[in-house]
Amino acid sequence: MSDRLRLDWILLGISLGALHPVAVAQGQVPDIRQPPSKEGVPYKVLPRPSGADQVVSLVRFPSPVLTESLRNNTVEALVYRPRGAARPMPVAILLHFFGAVNLRFEERMAAELNRRGIAVAVLTLPYHLSRAQSAAQSGLEALRPDPLFLARTVAQATLDCRRLIDYLETQSDIDTDRIATVGTSLGGILSALVYAVDGRVTANASLLSGADLAHIIWTSTVTTQLRGQLQGRGVRLESLRRAMESVEPLTYARSDLGERMLVVRALYDDVVLPENTDKLIEAFNVAHVVALPTGHYGGALLEARLYRLVGDFLTAEFRGLSFSAPDVILGPAIRVGLQYNSATELSLVAGVDLYRFGRRPDLFASAFLSTDGVLLYVGHPIAHGFSVGITFAQGGVTWGIAWTFVL
Repeated sequence: MSDRLRLDWILLGISLGALHPVAVAQGQVPDIRQPPSKEGVPYKVLPRPSGADQVVSLVRFPSPVLTESLRNNTVEALVYRPRGAARPMPVAILLHFFGAVNLRFEERMAAELNRRGIAVAVLTLPYHLSRAQSAAQSGLEALRPDPLFLARTVAQATLDCRRLIDYLETQSDIDTDRIATVGTSLGGILSALVYAVDGRVTANASLLSGADLAHIIWTSTVTTQLRGQLQGRGVRLESLRRAMESVEPLTYARSDLGERMLVVRALYDDVVLPENTDKLIEAFNVAHVVALPTGHYGGALLEARLYRLVGDFLTAEFRGLSFSAPDVILGPAIRVGLQYNSATELSLVAGVDLYRFGRRPDLFASAFLSTDGVLLYVGHPIAHGFSVGITFAQGGVTWGIAWTFVL
């Protein structure tokens, strides 16, 4: 350790020593079941530009888990309070997706929930946004090929969220008997984990997420480089599972929690595979499951309907009303990639699926607009986005191969 870094750690320890930070020594993962200390936590609240319908503030506080990154040790949360809502208000804690460079999705979700009289607190996850070394690196520092580091980072996010709940408990206008966690992708995984370990959380909405963290890392298209680095260090899936067990949602899942959970899944997700979403649904016995006929990113085309769905769910939960979720939110399955056939050779393609056979699917028919005109392609998926099939082009019918993914 450099002298400068050692000095930074000493000064940080002096300034935060009263907070009893959780140690993150090599080989140690904080116990997420143990609540962080509430004693002497210096919450700093700063006003932010607000609108006619909401009052916005920024809350800063020290993470209960100290890391080598000073920026990462300060947590930020934007709190959105609806003007004119009945007090005390229920509150939803929003956790963003991996790699977020802004919080626009969460801001729009907050506006929808505020309209329903629900306060919102948007937590910045470790190594993201203000906690990253730079905006361009948001999230990337969290992908260190070290299983214990990965587990500690998940633990830090969980304990940060628990400390945010501690802050909300000090607010007289917040009804701490009505707290929900809501998250998307990585945030969805963490939202379910916090719901499972913190009894103060009474409901959860998890979008485009799943369980079995090690398997998600091992199969996701987002973590291809990380997976290769782990394998290069001799890490295998089972050893990664063992390292992640103490922060794994499946470890803490209970079937009685599922009655107050909403899961939104993407049927053609290659970031969080459907089988990982199945594991989350089955372990918690989730009562409300909604499917999107898209890949992981297709939900962006259905944002407004997702906001309303989450709003309907939380409104019902917070008011003790019954809730009935739709089985599916209809929308286009947009497929993009590369396609090769003997008539037009290699082309960039973008289009929509016209029909699918099977859940994954086993066969799909797509209409593509390509650099060589309009194509109709019927393909059988093989693996990693590759498929083989038949191409109907202006030059006639021929065989074809494609590498595509569904947004």
